[in-house]
Amino acid sequence: MDNHLEEAFYGMVDTTDCHKVGIMGGCGIDCWVYQRGRCPEPDEMVLETEEDKQNHKRLYLSK
Repeated sequence: MDNHLEEAFYGMVDTTDCHKVGIMGGCGIDCWVYQRGRCPEPDEMVLETEEDKQNHKRLYLSK
């Protein structure tokens, strides 16, 4: 998406990895930013399985 067009729709353009994923609708537990432990809002993820919960704990709660 062109930066000028993106700014018109969403405001100031951000360059974080999370923004790049989110603007394309890729947020979720399969997101590469989340999987690398770099998600700024990890508690907003929907954790449906025990495996998802354990992975979340390993990535974000055991630091």
